[in-house]
Amino acid sequence: MSTTADQIKLYKVDAAPVKSPSEVGEILDKFIDAVQDLVEVKAGELLDPSFRRHHSYFIGFRSRSNVPADQHAITTVSAELVRFCNSNRLPIIEMDSKRPELRAVLAAFAWE
Repeated sequence: MSTTADQIKLYKVDAAPVKSPSEVGEILDKFIDAVQDLVEVKAGELLDPSFRRHHSYFIGFRSRSNVPADQHAITTVSAELVRFCNSNRLPIIEMDSKRPELRAVLAAFAWE
């Protein structure tokens, strides 16, 4: 399967200075475990391309195919992630995976 940015949903969860990226990851671990059977999930603490010398926690979802059910799963899981972060008071931003500066994040996830 060829990967395009259209098949990827990418989010940044940055609770600094209240929580470190590793603490954010610990909070999101249960969520990630719950959805990894539905979609391909990659997550981790990475250098934030928007702020040099600052690390943020990134989480991405990629469908396993282009069938409508998989695309629907991406939409559903993304909405659940936003709800989960909101309920845990974690600031979350959907990133445009087509932005050139996010290539390093996609490469770290082996999606480029």
